[in-house]
Amino acid sequence: MKRVRFGKLIGQIGSMGLLFAINGCTGYQGMPPQESIISVANDPKGIEKWMLEDTHGIASPTHVILALVSKNREVDKAPLVYSAVASYPYRTAKNILFIDKQSNKSSWLFSKNSQLIEEYFSFPRTDYSPFMMNNKKSESKVIFYKIIDRDTNGDGKITAQDSKSLALSDTEGKYYKVIVKDISRVITIKEVGEDMLTIVYQKAGVGYSLSLHFKGFTVLSNEMLPKVGQ
Repeated sequence: MKRVRFGKLIGQIGSMGLLFAINGCTGYQGMPPQESIISVANDPKGIEKWMLEDTHGIASPTHVILALVSKNREVDKAPLVYSAVASYPYRTAKNILFIDKQSNKSSWLFSKNSQLIEEYFSFPRTDYSPFMMNNKKSESKVIFYKIIDRDTNGDGKITAQDSKSLALSDTEGKYYKVIVKDISRVITIKEVGEDMLTIVYQKAGVGYSLSLHFKGFTVLSNEMLPKVGQ
């Protein structure tokens, strides 16, 4: 008898949980609409619907850093022609804002919003445990950007289907420099010495190892990875 009652109780609890879940789904109204920001970029036709968002992937000891994002995932070469702008969430960064913590002065990474910033992060990545020393965060030295700024497939638009460039700047947004173009993906970035990095990336199905010095963002060497047995 006790087992039967216990089983009924479990069944009732399960039914209640299912009911709560259904009610939660049917009653969910979504996030309230956010007001677009109009003071930082032009959007006369209301297509971009600009928003500023925190850049959790970037750390700077001297600056607060924000991303200018757009509902429009595609940037066309013809400014008045846009494609599929309504179906994408606010997630595509097109510029980065740097605010000086001391002076409160602001500056943009780019002078225009005509590129897509597919990925961005500071290095060393201060939120990663391998860079935590004596319970203190290692200071970021550089910011990496995966940028799409050219129509490489000839469809008249700059989209995620175009080739990407790997670029970097200092943590104040200065000295921006593209170090390699037409990459498929970055495999790893490792600090291999004082102010020295090794970046392994893929381009057109081929792997490369690039040696970089922080001073002047100088590429010391860029070598194709050998095949096994060679």
